[in-house]
Amino acid sequence: MRKLSTLVFLIFVFGINFVCAAHWISGWVEDALDGESANGKTVALWKPSVGANDNITGVVGPTGMAGVSNIYLIDCELLGSPCIVGDILSLGIFGYPYLSWIVNVTVSGAGYDISGNLSLNSPPVASLGAPANGGYSDASVDFYCAFNDYDENIVRVSLWGNWSGSWTEEDFITSGFEDGYYYFSEVLTEGYYDWSCYVEDEFGVGGFAPNNNTFFVDTTPPSVSNVTSVTEVCGLGSIPVECSVSDNGEVASVIIQAISPNSSLINYSASWISGDIYRASVDLGSVGIWNFDCFANDSAGNVNSSSGEP
Repeated sequence: MRKLSTLVFLIFVFGINFVCAAHWISGWVEDALDGESANGKTVALWKPSVGANDNITGVVGPTGMAGVSNIYLIDCELLGSPCIVGDILSLGIFGYPYLSWIVNVTVSGAGYDISGNLSLNSPPVASLGAPANGGYSDASVDFYCAFNDYDENIVRVSLWGNWSGSWTEEDFITSGFEDGYYYFSEVLTEGYYDWSCYVEDEFGVGGFAPNNNTFFVDTTPPSVSNVTSVTEVCGLGSIPVECSVSDNGEVASVIIQAISPNSSLINYSASWISGDIYRASVDLGSVGIWNFDCFANDSAGNVNSSSGEP
């Protein structure tokens, strides 16, 4: 009701111009759902029967002819082929990335006409999940692409990658957008990779995620060696047990597994000391022969182990 009242008021104010000198087309433009204002946007008007090359434009809001937020006024008699009663006119907003659907209005004999509402389309947005920037993965990589569109008119989401020195589209989907995310799966060899996601709506408006992610595919297990062990113990207490661990990516965790004289297993988390040395303090709860194994896990999930000499 407020929109209609505002338009009627404008028609009254501009009434003096409606007498023969002009035929005004007016309408309301909805702000985009992402908060982008319609004010300042440009509405184009043309006759479909003549073609869009013969068009005139008007600015929405206070800086336009209407002088009121979200409203435009355009004189269709200023077309190269001026409008006459019975003409069908088309109107739309085409300022990328905020566009609108086209609406039509038929020219009446009243000296002015009010078109249907125009609505600004919000551009879709993409974001990246795993693999994280600076992260690691094994050879089977699941790329988590998240996307959002306030207008819910996404038509395509694609995975882009720089696998060998140049960016290419690796995969895409054209349905299944309801959850707001999708996992693309790829099998890659060891090395560094860049990736991103691109999302597009039915207006053809699209964009990549704001930042690319770079990650490392690590298929090589850690190197584990030099597990120190104490085989004969007199008395009870704690002893340090060390092992050497290195990896071409990132060591995630090191576990010293103590094997007691009665063959029970106790795991101890080892801490990095320096270089490739990791150490854990092992409690010896019984006298006898103890053995020690060292297990290492890297950030890509590769695992390796080594046993101390008995």
